[in-house]
Amino acid sequence: MDHDIHNEELLIRQFVERLAPFTDQDWHEFWSRMEPAEFNKNDLLLKSGKVENYLNFLVSGIARLYLSSDTKEFTLRFNFPNMFFNAYSSFFTRAPSCYSIEAITDIRLYRMPFDRLEELYKISANAGIIGRRSLEYFYLLKEQREIRLLCYTAEENYRELQKEQPELIQLIPQKYLASYLGITPQSLSRIRRYF
Repeated sequence: MDHDIHNEELLIRQFVERLAPFTDQDWHEFWSRMEPAEFNKNDLLLKSGKVENYLNFLVSGIARLYLSSDTKEFTLRFNFPNMFFNAYSSFFTRAPSCYSIEAITDIRLYRMPFDRLEELYKISANAGIIGRRSLEYFYLLKEQREIRLLCYTAEENYRELQKEQPELIQLIPQKYLASYLGITPQSLSRIRRYF
């Protein structure tokens, strides 16, 4: 599969520079540590019980972060293109993850291994700013999700997700979407009839 690596690099640089200014040298150090990777639909990027070793930037496709029990899976987050993602608590603490990350569709991403990110922090002050702002961003996402689950109905949450990602939401299997919304697939079917 052909990819326009220059455009992918530009896309990632634009995202990163919204977090903190990067000199050309900073960018070179950052980009030289990124590795392209592709995963097929249903591939696991991370299995629970393993340590998260990568900071990922999704270029195309959808991935989900989920918890599993003996009888049920709980989808905590969908990862869409043009965003960083991973199992952050495992990545930063170096402890085994209680989450798994799965490709819902075929995906393409760029990833930076933990040790290479640590190297980058030592040589670029701006990289540290980006790391901090990324954590702040994901904390805000987590807080917004908690507020949505506590204060809004499943229908309102579905409507919001549909507004944010109208084309991509159609690619998410109903059982994962229902799990994310905290409802049964049957309830989700009823909600979808009204949209």
